[in-house]
Amino acid sequence: MNKWEYRTVEFAQVEKKGMGLTIAADPSYRPRWVDGEQLKNWESEPPFREYLASLGEDGWEYAGRGPNQHGGFLCVFKRPRT
Repeated sequence: MNKWEYRTVEFAQVEKKGMGLTIAADPSYRPRWVDGEQLKNWESEPPFREYLASLGEDGWEYAGRGPNQHGGFLCVFKRPRT
């Protein structure tokens, strides 16, 4: 039986604030929290699809969604434990 390791990634949109308005500065989502830790300079992380491709290259596969913690959306990934 396989043993798995899991990774949670919450994605959020980069927002631009000014003159009393908040707008999405970038229409794509970027990873903001990984395993509960906020990434430094997360606004510079790759967009959603590029980030997913990099996770796939590292052996991670999508396992489902989890509860949102910070207003974005949370994805759960798994890969066989080595």
